[in-house]
Order: sequence, then C-alpha cells, then structure tokens
Amino acid sequence: MFKRKSRKLVIGIFLGAMLAILTGCKGSEEIQGKWYAENSEGKEIVINLTDESITFSSDGSDDWNVPYKQTGTGFKNNVSYKKIELDDNSYSFVFPDKKDKDNAVILIPYNEDEATEGTIYWVLSKSDFPDYNTYK
Repeated sequence: MFKRKSRKLVIGIFLGAMLAILTGCKGSEEIQGKWYAENSEGKEIVINLTDESITFSSDGSDDWNVPYKQTGTGFKNNVSYKKIELDDNSYSFVFPDKKDKDNAVILIPYNEDEATEGTIYWVLSKSDFPDYNTYK
C-alpha cells in the first residue's frame, strides 16, 4: 500500500512538472491583450499579445505577426518583469509599478542576468498611447 501511494505521488509530480514545462513558454495573462505603445522616436503602434504571438500594427494597415515565447518571470527591487524572446532576440516586459499592470515598458536588456536594466524599446499602456519621455 505504501509503494502504491509513493508511485502515485511520483507520477503526480512528474505530470505536474511536464505541464509546467509545456505551458511555461506561453505568455502570462498579465502581458496578454491590447497595448498602445510609443518608442523613442515618437512612433505610435498598437501591440496585441496572445499567449503565443504578438501582432504589431500601425494605423491598422501594416500588421506584422510574430510568434514569441516567455522565457522567465520575476521581481527585482519591487519591479515585476517577464522575459520574452522573439526573432531570436531577448526582451524584458517590465512593470515599473508592481501594483499597476496597465502600464509597462519593453526593454532590450544589457545582459541576460539583468532583466530590469536595459534600453527602453517601447513604453506601453492599456488605455491610451503613453508618452515615452515620462519613462526616460
């Protein structure tokens, strides 16, 4: 009887680990949805994230869809972040205020170990186009 419970426990842990691995590449619900974005040049774009792809559109006319995967998540100095990879490049989806999930920035990290430090690529808002200069 003890061996049977032990075997069920091992199988349960294995299945749980496999499920975590298989779903670990999909984007978190926090980053999914429609985001209004602006870059350093003042270009405005709409970014739509699903669990597996990102669609970029400017004035609705030049949509570009690309698959991505989430490769990590964490907190550093009260800043929440998600690491994402698209087109073989790494980016960080950073929430500067961990309580505010409606405003974020996409960073190009300086290095793989510092997800919250890098060059701001896009500033994001779920409600309207943000001002890039407020995040410098």
